[in-house]
Amino acid sequence: MDVLKWDLTGFLREIDGDLETGEELLAIFLETVPQILTEIEEALHRGDLLKACEQAHSLKGAAGTVHLEAMREEAFALETSRNPEEARRHLERLRELFKIFRQKAEEVESLRDLLV
Repeated sequence: MDVLKWDLTGFLREIDGDLETGEELLAIFLETVPQILTEIEEALHRGDLLKACEQAHSLKGAAGTVHLEAMREEAFALETSRNPEEARRHLERLRELFKIFRQKAEEVESLRDLLV
């Protein structure tokens, strides 16, 4: 989990300890991130770096909402990429981070399990 730099304490504080709300936010995050990553990839494939950067901005906000600092930082790096090659490197790293987070999410039944 260290690689993700997930600030679970900050996330719980953000949701005022409401685990149900937290689980809903995480479910939305897990549902929407794959689409954002696909949109970034498609934009880069079309050569539309601006669109890729706009989507990275959305991803940065989503990662910030659930306090996944590593993904937020990587999304910011993609958002500020100067060329498509650089953006693609950040996209691959984002995909890796998301895969790690998704696997972790599948291992637990609820946020409560992470508090033990």
